[in-house]
Amino acid sequence: MNDQSQPISDEGRRDVVDFNQRAASVNWEPLYLSPNPEPSKMIWIWFKPQGVQNQITVSIPPETFQNYSSNQQLNLLMLLNAIRIEISQIAMISLFGTPVETSCQDHPAFHQPVMQPASGVDPYIHLMLAGESVPVVANTQATSGVDNDEREKNLRRAIDMDWNAVRGIETQLKVLRKQLDQMATRLNSLNRDLSPEETLHADQLDIRDWQDARRWLRDMASRMSRYLKEHDIGMTSSAGNRHRLNQIHQQFIVPGLPLEGVEHIQHEFETYRKMAHNLMQNMSAAHASAKTDGEQRAQQVLRRIAAKTRAARTRR
Repeated sequence: MNDQSQPISDEGRRDVVDFNQRAASVNWEPLYLSPNPEPSKMIWIWFKPQGVQNQITVSIPPETFQNYSSNQQLNLLMLLNAIRIEISQIAMISLFGTPVETSCQDHPAFHQPVMQPASGVDPYIHLMLAGESVPVVANTQATSGVDNDEREKNLRRAIDMDWNAVRGIETQLKVLRKQLDQMATRLNSLNRDLSPEETLHADQLDIRDWQDARRWLRDMASRMSRYLKEHDIGMTSSAGNRHRLNQIHQQFIVPGLPLEGVEHIQHEFETYRKMAHNLMQNMSAAHASAKTDGEQRAQQVLRRIAAKTRAARTRR
Protein backbone atom coordinates (compact mmCIF):
# COMPACT_ATOMS: atom_id res chain seq x y z
CA MET A 1 0.00 0.00 0.00
CA ASN A 2 1.15 3.51 -0.72
CA ASP A 3 1.42 5.26 2.61
CA GLN A 4 0.91 8.84 1.41
CA SER A 5 -2.14 9.55 3.57
CA GLN A 6 -1.98 10.85 7.11
CA PRO A 7 -2.68 7.86 9.40
CA ILE A 8 -6.00 8.03 11.22
CA SER A 9 -5.88 6.88 14.82
CA ASP A 10 -8.71 5.11 16.61
CA GLU A 11 -9.28 8.24 18.66
CA GLY A 12 -9.22 10.48 15.59
CA ARG A 13 -11.97 8.44 13.96
CA ARG A 14 -14.37 9.60 16.71
CA ASP A 15 -14.78 12.92 14.86
CA VAL A 16 -16.28 11.24 11.80
CA VAL A 17 -20.04 11.51 12.25
CA ASP A 18 -21.62 11.50 8.77
CA PHE A 19 -20.57 8.89 6.24
CA ASN A 20 -22.55 10.67 3.50
CA GLN A 21 -20.32 13.73 3.90
CA ARG A 22 -17.16 11.67 3.87
CA ALA A 23 -15.25 12.17 0.60
CA ALA A 24 -14.29 9.12 -1.43
CA SER A 25 -10.74 7.92 -0.84
CA VAL A 26 -8.19 8.53 -3.56
CA ASN A 27 -5.79 6.00 -2.04
CA TRP A 28 -5.65 3.46 0.75
CA GLU A 29 -5.84 5.22 4.12
CA PRO A 30 -4.06 3.75 7.17
CA LEU A 31 -6.16 3.37 10.32
CA TYR A 32 -4.71 2.38 13.70
CA LEU A 33 -6.71 -0.02 15.88
CA SER A 34 -5.35 1.49 19.09
CA PRO A 35 -4.56 5.04 20.29
CA ASN A 36 -0.85 4.26 19.96
CA PRO A 37 0.26 4.38 16.29
CA GLU A 38 1.89 0.97 16.09
CA PRO A 39 2.46 -0.49 12.58
CA SER A 40 1.45 -3.95 13.83
CA LYS A 41 -1.96 -2.55 14.86
CA MET A 42 -2.88 -0.88 11.59
CA ILE A 43 -5.35 -1.66 8.81
CA TRP A 44 -5.98 -0.03 5.43
CA ILE A 45 -9.38 1.38 4.54
CA TRP A 46 -10.86 2.75 1.31
CA PHE A 47 -14.04 4.82 1.56
CA LYS A 48 -16.44 4.61 -1.40
CA PRO A 49 -14.15 2.63 -3.73
CA GLN A 50 -14.71 3.24 -7.45
CA GLY A 51 -17.45 5.72 -6.63
CA VAL A 52 -19.60 3.24 -4.69
CA GLN A 53 -21.24 5.62 -2.24
CA ASN A 54 -22.29 3.06 0.36
CA GLN A 55 -19.18 0.91 0.73
CA ILE A 56 -15.99 0.69 2.77
CA THR A 57 -13.29 -1.78 1.81
CA VAL A 58 -10.83 -2.99 4.46
CA SER A 59 -7.44 -4.60 3.94
CA ILE A 60 -5.53 -6.14 6.85
CA PRO A 61 -1.72 -6.37 6.49
CA PRO A 62 0.06 -9.65 7.37
CA GLU A 63 1.90 -7.87 10.22
CA THR A 64 -1.42 -7.02 11.86
CA PHE A 65 -2.68 -10.59 11.51
CA GLN A 66 0.54 -11.85 13.06
CA ASN A 67 0.36 -9.40 15.98
CA TYR A 68 -3.26 -10.20 16.83
CA SER A 69 -2.86 -13.95 16.43
CA SER A 70 -0.20 -13.99 19.14
CA ASN A 71 -1.85 -11.42 21.42
CA GLN A 72 -5.40 -10.03 21.50
CA GLN A 73 -7.75 -11.63 18.96
CA LEU A 74 -8.85 -9.42 16.08
CA ASN A 75 -12.59 -9.52 15.35
CA LEU A 76 -15.17 -7.70 13.24
CA LEU A 77 -16.59 -5.70 16.13
CA MET A 78 -13.12 -4.31 16.84
CA LEU A 79 -12.77 -3.24 13.19
CA LEU A 80 -16.20 -1.58 13.10
CA ASN A 81 -15.51 0.30 16.34
CA ALA A 82 -12.22 1.57 14.93
CA ILE A 83 -13.91 2.76 11.72
CA ARG A 84 -16.77 4.25 13.80
CA ILE A 85 -19.50 2.42 11.93
CA GLU A 86 -22.54 1.10 13.79
CA ILE A 87 -23.77 -2.41 12.96
CA SER A 88 -27.25 -0.93 12.45
CA GLN A 89 -25.85 1.07 9.52
CA ILE A 90 -24.63 -2.02 7.68
CA ALA A 91 -26.70 -3.88 5.10
CA MET A 92 -24.09 -6.50 4.24
CA ILE A 93 -20.58 -7.63 5.16
CA SER A 94 -18.42 -9.76 2.91
CA LEU A 95 -15.57 -11.28 4.95
CA PHE A 96 -13.01 -12.52 2.43
CA GLY A 97 -15.84 -13.54 0.12
CA THR A 98 -18.11 -14.98 2.82
CA PRO A 99 -21.26 -13.09 3.89
CA VAL A 100 -21.71 -12.28 7.58
CA GLU A 101 -25.04 -12.04 9.38
CA THR A 102 -25.59 -8.39 10.39
CA SER A 103 -28.82 -8.63 12.41
CA CYS A 104 -27.28 -7.62 15.75
CA GLN A 105 -23.91 -7.06 17.40
CA ASP A 106 -24.50 -10.04 19.70
CA HIS A 107 -24.24 -12.38 16.72
CA PRO A 108 -21.24 -14.71 17.28
CA ALA A 109 -19.73 -13.77 13.91
CA PHE A 110 -18.80 -10.30 15.22
CA HIS A 111 -16.82 -11.78 18.13
CA GLN A 112 -15.06 -14.64 16.36
CA PRO A 113 -11.39 -14.11 15.46
CA VAL A 114 -10.76 -12.79 11.95
CA MET A 115 -8.17 -15.15 10.51
CA GLN A 116 -5.82 -14.40 7.63
CA PRO A 117 -7.50 -15.48 4.37
CA ALA A 118 -6.17 -18.34 2.30
CA SER A 119 -4.62 -17.60 -1.07
CA GLY A 120 -7.03 -17.49 -3.99
CA VAL A 121 -9.98 -15.94 -2.12
CA ASP A 122 -11.12 -12.32 -1.95
CA PRO A 123 -8.46 -10.71 0.31
CA TYR A 124 -10.68 -7.81 1.44
CA ILE A 125 -13.50 -7.13 3.89
CA HIS A 126 -16.33 -5.19 2.23
CA LEU A 127 -18.82 -3.20 4.33
CA MET A 128 -21.99 -2.24 2.43
CA LEU A 129 -23.95 0.43 4.28
CA ALA A 130 -27.74 0.58 4.15
CA GLY A 131 -29.81 3.35 2.65
CA GLU A 132 -26.97 5.43 1.26
CA SER A 133 -26.39 4.11 -2.24
CA VAL A 134 -27.85 7.12 -4.10
CA PRO A 135 -27.08 10.64 -2.85
CA VAL A 136 -29.73 13.38 -3.13
CA VAL A 137 -29.08 15.62 -6.16
CA ALA A 138 -30.81 18.47 -7.89
CA ASN A 139 -33.59 17.41 -10.25
CA THR A 140 -31.99 18.42 -13.53
CA GLN A 141 -31.34 16.46 -16.67
CA ALA A 142 -27.56 16.69 -16.29
CA THR A 143 -27.42 15.58 -12.66
CA SER A 144 -30.05 12.93 -13.35
CA GLY A 145 -27.71 11.32 -15.84
CA VAL A 146 -24.85 11.39 -13.36
CA ASP A 147 -27.15 9.99 -10.68
CA ASN A 148 -28.26 7.12 -12.93
CA ASP A 149 -24.65 6.30 -13.81
CA GLU A 150 -23.75 6.29 -10.12
CA ARG A 151 -26.72 4.08 -9.31
CA GLU A 152 -25.76 1.57 -12.00
CA LYS A 153 -22.19 1.47 -10.68
CA ASN A 154 -23.55 0.72 -7.21
CA LEU A 155 -25.78 -2.05 -8.53
CA ARG A 156 -22.98 -3.64 -10.54
CA ARG A 157 -20.67 -3.44 -7.53
CA ALA A 158 -23.37 -5.09 -5.40
CA ILE A 159 -23.71 -7.89 -7.99
CA ASP A 160 -19.94 -8.46 -7.91
CA MET A 161 -19.92 -8.53 -4.09
CA ASP A 162 -22.83 -10.96 -3.98
CA TRP A 163 -21.18 -13.31 -6.47
CA ASN A 164 -17.83 -13.22 -4.66
CA ALA A 165 -19.73 -14.01 -1.46
CA VAL A 166 -21.47 -16.92 -3.21
CA ARG A 167 -18.10 -18.37 -4.21
CA GLY A 168 -16.97 -18.29 -0.59
CA ILE A 169 -20.20 -19.96 0.49
CA GLU A 170 -19.79 -22.66 -2.17
CA THR A 171 -16.38 -23.55 -0.76
CA GLN A 172 -17.97 -24.12 2.65
CA LEU A 173 -20.89 -26.03 1.10
CA LYS A 174 -18.47 -28.53 -0.45
CA VAL A 175 -16.95 -29.17 2.96
CA LEU A 176 -20.38 -29.46 4.59
CA ARG A 177 -21.60 -31.87 1.92
CA LYS A 178 -18.69 -34.20 2.62
CA GLN A 179 -19.32 -33.95 6.36
CA LEU A 180 -23.02 -34.78 5.92
CA ASP A 181 -22.16 -37.77 3.71
CA GLN A 182 -19.79 -39.11 6.34
CA MET A 183 -22.30 -38.48 9.13
CA ALA A 184 -25.08 -40.23 7.18
CA THR A 185 -22.87 -43.31 6.87
CA ARG A 186 -22.20 -43.34 10.62
CA LEU A 187 -25.89 -42.90 11.48
CA ASN A 188 -26.90 -45.73 9.15
CA SER A 189 -24.38 -48.05 10.79
CA LEU A 190 -25.71 -47.16 14.24
CA ASN A 191 -29.38 -47.65 13.28
CA ARG A 192 -29.59 -51.40 13.93
CA ASP A 193 -31.40 -53.94 16.05
CA LEU A 194 -29.81 -54.89 19.33
CA SER A 195 -27.98 -58.21 19.22
CA PRO A 196 -29.50 -61.16 21.12
CA GLU A 197 -26.85 -60.77 23.83
CA GLU A 198 -27.49 -57.01 24.12
CA THR A 199 -31.25 -57.62 24.32
CA LEU A 200 -30.73 -60.23 27.03
CA HIS A 201 -28.81 -57.93 29.35
CA ALA A 202 -30.61 -54.64 28.61
CA ASP A 203 -33.44 -53.63 30.94
CA GLN A 204 -36.73 -52.04 29.91
CA LEU A 205 -35.34 -48.52 30.23
CA ASP A 206 -32.43 -49.42 27.95
CA ILE A 207 -34.84 -50.87 25.36
CA ARG A 208 -37.02 -47.74 25.40
CA ASP A 209 -33.99 -45.45 25.20
CA TRP A 210 -32.63 -47.42 22.24
CA GLN A 211 -35.97 -47.23 20.41
CA ASP A 212 -36.00 -43.49 21.04
CA ALA A 213 -32.38 -43.17 19.88
CA ARG A 214 -33.23 -45.01 16.63
CA ARG A 215 -36.09 -42.59 15.99
CA TRP A 216 -33.63 -39.73 16.36
CA LEU A 217 -31.22 -41.48 13.99
CA ARG A 218 -33.93 -41.79 11.34
CA ASP A 219 -35.07 -38.20 11.79
CA MET A 220 -31.53 -36.82 11.56
CA ALA A 221 -30.76 -38.96 8.48
CA SER A 222 -33.93 -37.74 6.79
CA ARG A 223 -33.10 -34.12 7.56
CA MET A 224 -29.58 -34.43 6.19
CA SER A 225 -30.88 -36.20 3.08
CA ARG A 226 -33.23 -33.30 2.41
CA TYR A 227 -30.44 -30.72 2.52
CA LEU A 228 -28.08 -32.90 0.47
CA LYS A 229 -30.75 -33.10 -2.20
CA GLU A 230 -31.25 -29.34 -2.06
CA HIS A 231 -27.49 -28.88 -2.45
CA ASP A 232 -27.22 -31.26 -5.40
CA ILE A 233 -30.29 -30.37 -7.49
CA GLY A 234 -31.82 -27.29 -5.84
CA MET A 235 -31.85 -23.66 -6.98
CA THR A 236 -28.28 -23.05 -5.82
CA SER A 237 -26.91 -26.02 -7.80
CA SER A 238 -25.79 -26.28 -11.41
CA ALA A 239 -29.21 -27.73 -12.12
CA GLY A 240 -30.79 -24.56 -10.73
CA ASN A 241 -29.98 -20.92 -11.45
CA ARG A 242 -26.23 -20.91 -10.85
CA HIS A 243 -25.07 -21.39 -14.45
CA ARG A 244 -27.14 -18.45 -15.71
CA LEU A 245 -25.96 -16.06 -12.99
CA ASN A 246 -22.35 -17.08 -13.46
CA GLN A 247 -22.66 -16.34 -17.20
CA ILE A 248 -24.07 -12.88 -16.46
CA HIS A 249 -21.24 -12.15 -14.05
CA GLN A 250 -18.53 -13.33 -16.44
CA GLN A 251 -19.98 -11.82 -19.63
CA PHE A 252 -21.23 -8.46 -18.36
CA ILE A 253 -20.07 -7.59 -14.81
CA VAL A 254 -16.39 -8.57 -15.03
CA PRO A 255 -15.70 -6.81 -18.38
CA GLY A 256 -18.00 -3.88 -17.50
CA LEU A 257 -20.30 -4.32 -20.53
CA PRO A 258 -23.80 -2.74 -20.65
CA LEU A 259 -26.44 -4.87 -18.93
CA GLU A 260 -30.16 -4.34 -19.46
CA GLY A 261 -32.36 -4.58 -16.37
CA VAL A 262 -29.42 -4.33 -13.99
CA GLU A 263 -31.63 -3.47 -10.99
CA HIS A 264 -33.75 -6.60 -11.41
CA ILE A 265 -30.64 -8.72 -11.99
CA GLN A 266 -28.98 -7.32 -8.86
CA HIS A 267 -32.05 -8.43 -6.91
CA GLU A 268 -31.66 -11.93 -8.41
CA PHE A 269 -28.02 -12.11 -7.31
CA GLU A 270 -28.90 -10.89 -3.83
CA THR A 271 -31.70 -13.45 -3.51
CA TYR A 272 -29.42 -16.22 -4.75
CA ARG A 273 -26.71 -15.26 -2.26
CA LYS A 274 -29.24 -15.35 0.60
CA MET A 275 -30.52 -18.76 -0.54
CA ALA A 276 -26.98 -20.14 -0.64
CA HIS A 277 -26.25 -18.69 2.80
CA ASN A 278 -29.45 -20.19 4.23
CA LEU A 279 -28.54 -23.58 2.76
CA MET A 280 -25.09 -23.34 4.34
CA GLN A 281 -26.62 -22.55 7.74
CA ASN A 282 -29.18 -25.38 7.41
CA MET A 283 -26.52 -27.93 6.43
CA SER A 284 -24.28 -26.84 9.29
CA ALA A 285 -27.17 -27.02 11.78
CA ALA A 286 -28.21 -30.45 10.43
CA HIS A 287 -24.69 -31.79 10.92
CA ALA A 288 -24.47 -30.43 14.47
CA SER A 289 -27.90 -31.88 15.39
CA ALA A 290 -27.05 -35.24 13.82
CA LYS A 291 -23.91 -35.43 15.94
CA THR A 292 -25.53 -34.53 19.28
CA ASP A 293 -29.12 -35.78 18.91
CA GLY A 294 -28.32 -38.73 16.67
CA GLU A 295 -24.80 -40.15 16.90
CA GLN A 296 -23.89 -39.24 20.50
CA ARG A 297 -27.33 -40.17 21.87
CA ALA A 298 -27.16 -43.61 20.23
CA GLN A 299 -23.56 -44.20 21.31
CA GLN A 300 -24.44 -43.32 24.90
CA VAL A 301 -27.22 -45.94 25.04
CA LEU A 302 -25.06 -48.58 23.33
CA ARG A 303 -22.19 -47.94 25.76
CA ARG A 304 -24.56 -48.39 28.70
CA ILE A 305 -25.84 -51.68 27.33
CA ALA A 306 -22.31 -52.83 26.48
CA ALA A 307 -21.20 -52.18 30.08
CA LYS A 308 -24.03 -54.38 31.40
CA THR A 309 -23.15 -57.09 28.88
CA ARG A 310 -19.50 -57.08 29.95
CA ALA A 311 -20.49 -57.18 33.60
CA ALA A 312 -22.71 -60.22 32.95
CA ARG A 313 -19.86 -62.02 31.18
CA THR A 314 -17.57 -61.37 34.14
CA ARG A 315 -20.05 -62.94 36.56
CA ARG A 316 -20.19 -66.19 34.61
